[in-house]
Amino acid sequence: MNLRQSWRALQILWVALFASLGIYAVMVVMISAKEASRAPTTLDPTLFTAIFGVMSALTLIVIVPVLRKARMPPRDWVGSGRALDLDDNPAAAVEQAVSRVRVVSIVTWALCDSVAIYGVILSMLLHDASYYAGFGAVAAAAMLVFAPRQTLLEQVVNAARRGESQRV
Repeated sequence: MNLRQSWRALQILWVALFASLGIYAVMVVMISAKEASRAPTTLDPTLFTAIFGVMSALTLIVIVPVLRKARMPPRDWVGSGRALDLDDNPAAAVEQAVSRVRVVSIVTWALCDSVAIYGVILSMLLHDASYYAGFGAVAAAAMLVFAPRQTLLEQVVNAARRGESQRV
């Protein structure tokens, strides 16, 4: 699989995970409407909202940045000024760097998606779909911030090529 195909697959996965946020919203609305006719819940909404809010904040403010800083391969911020040729056969160092970007990106998106899942759980527990709105919006914003970008791939590939040429 060349770099272009690999990057395209990553973009498709991001779109699927982003679309899942909308699927969660539909699911929450449908289930909450059905559950609303039952006896109201005796759970304290303030406590559960605070717990899930703190978990979401820790995920997006602590875990995701630490993960990305620790596991993302080095980037060449300056660049060489030449266009990245995604069709050539990548060297081992480039392939490994792109693989690391792929893994870190997928884990990042899963963590962003977990924020929406906190909202789904909260909405199910409290029988109110409105609790999902905030969590879903934050998850969507985080997914947009960490969307796959061509510049990230170019920076990582340039840094890997530079590192490989310095070793030779």
